[in-house]
Amino acid sequence: MAIKGITGFRLRRDPQRAVAASAAALPAALYDQAAQDRVMAKIDAMGEGFYAMSEDEFGDWLDALPQDEFFEFMSVTIELEERQRVAA
Repeated sequence: MAIKGITGFRLRRDPQRAVAASAAALPAALYDQAAQDRVMAKIDAMGEGFYAMSEDEFGDWLDALPQDEFFEFMSVTIELEERQRVAA
């Protein structure tokens, strides 16, 4: 028997409070441009293979990144997602 999900659960929201803060409301990140350049060079070198990775391969790729490059990759990803959300 497969579990289909949790039913009867709903997040409580306080209508008196402001809407949840988005990434845009957070303080600006301190970017490490050198680390960002290195991780972007790795992505560029992979070409379309980057987008063709399975979830497991992507997880292994993330795990293999040095910490500073991982943080920069996450920062860029979050920033791009926020821009797309705002544009939609």
